[in-house]
Amino acid sequence: MSAHGLGGAAATKLWLAVLCGGTAVALAGGGARWGLGRAVRVAPQLARDWQAWRLAAAQVAFPTAREAALGAAAVYRLRALERRLGTRRFAAFVFVCSAVGLALLLPALLLLARTASPRVAAATGVVAAGPFTLLAACAHQLLALTPPPAASAPRALAVPDRWLPAALVAVLVAARLPSALAPAAAGVAASAVYSADVAGLARWRFPRPVEAAARRWLQPLLVARRRISPAGSASPSGAALLDEATLAGLAEMFPAAGRARVQQALAAAHGDADRAAAILLDSAA
Repeated sequence: MSAHGLGGAAATKLWLAVLCGGTAVALAGGGARWGLGRAVRVAPQLARDWQAWRLAAAQVAFPTAREAALGAAAVYRLRALERRLGTRRFAAFVFVCSAVGLALLLPALLLLARTASPRVAAATGVVAAGPFTLLAACAHQLLALTPPPAASAPRALAVPDRWLPAALVAVLVAARLPSALAPAAAGVAASAVYSADVAGLARWRFPRPVEAAARRWLQPLLVARRRISPAGSASPSGAALLDEATLAGLAEMFPAAGRARVQQALAAAHGDADRAAAILLDSAA
């Protein structure tokens, strides 16, 4: 796995594929029936017709190629969150925050439409198309989980993974104000609810049959096969040659562990960055 690619971030890779594919369908005009890439009007689509499904459909795709490119860059940067949580927990986080965000957003929009002043109701009467809720939730969670850089760490190495995803999401939201503000706020609130472990949401995982089906059908498409080195080529410590980028990436994610401990975890995981991260998380607990 390279710390600068999508290795070890299968769920992020799937999210990128869905986002780019949904945007392509929306730009081709094929998603109009399902609301892909279409803004949602609180009145009448939500307040009168109760088409709540439009809120979910609108978050699958962006309406323009420029926004899709910027959104894809943000999702790519958010791979750091998946590597920190692990794919299993990250997939659960995405599902929980999507559901909680929509559950918070829908009643808030309906309440504003019926009780707010005409000016406020007009400002919140349209919900922008795009995964603003999930992007904001992931950016907030990454900021919450990533410790501030140590005084000895070079700023050039510490800033991108921590702040760049949030900056990209902020640019996307600013470009769609005010219609993207409510979805983004719902995403931040959903991430805060997850962090507080309300009703055990932070401990929830997909059922084992669902995970087994994902491993069987999706993992072969998303995870590249690794070349297995001959047994005789292993070093005396049992570790294969380690990817320096992977080592550096894990050392940044776990600054308190130290480079030697990260190297030991990678060796114990036979070079698998996901397993190494799990080992480091277990040892830190």
